[in-house]
This record gives sequence, structure tokens and C-alpha cells, in this order.
Amino acid sequence: MEKTWIKWNERDKYLTNESGIYFLAHFYGKSPEEFNSKDKRIFYIGKAGYLKGRLETFDRSINHKDKNKIKNIKHDGARKYRKKYGKNKINQLYVAIEFVADTLGDKEREYIKNFGDKKPELNIRRTNKK
Repeated sequence: MEKTWIKWNERDKYLTNESGIYFLAHFYGKSPEEFNSKDKRIFYIGKAGYLKGRLETFDRSINHKDKNKIKNIKHDGARKYRKKYGKNKINQLYVAIEFVADTLGDKEREYIKNFGDKKPELNIRRTNKK
């Protein structure tokens, strides 16, 4: 399957038990016709050995009812998403998927590195934890 942007609430049609890399972005109106891994609207790049399960976990985490339990969310990207956007932008949320059999970590790092100095916002590691 060629990478293309899929509306978040339609992702299940395309998911299998395969491993891969996923990209998250918000688009207002229609998503771009073509996928570009360097699109600056991408705010998160993640990897999963089991894409369907990982994205289901992400979805449950961003839709969790109790905002006070955000610290209990185990998916780092989902925790950051929920903290920054809450549930306000789910209608603009899109995902693109690349199925990758091996070297998931290497492929993820390659995509993040391609962004240069300005990494996708939710991939930035915070070193000064309070």
C-alpha cells in the first residue's frame, strides 16, 4: 500500500497485524493528495510491531474520559497529544502508514532525522522534567 493520509476515524479499514511506521498530522478541510514524509504539519512519527494494537492504544488514550489520569497514559505520543490538544482536534487528525518488516527503529529515526533541527513537535524529548 502506498502511503497516503487517512482520516483518523477511518484508519481501521487499512490496519492489519503488520509492523510499521505511522505519521500523525492535522489537516483542515481536505488532506494533501500526496504523502510527503517531510511535511512540516507532521507532529508525530511512531513505530509499532503491531500497528493495529498500537493505534488502538493511542485512540483509547486520547479519548480517555478522565483528564486527571493523563499521567497514567502509557503511550508517550498519546500523552503529549492529549496534553497539548485534548479532544479538540480529533476531527482534523490524519494518519499515514508505512508497513515495515524489519528495522523499525532505524526507519523511524531516519524519518525524524530528515526533519533537520525542527523535529516533529511531539517527538521532541524533554530533558528538563519537573
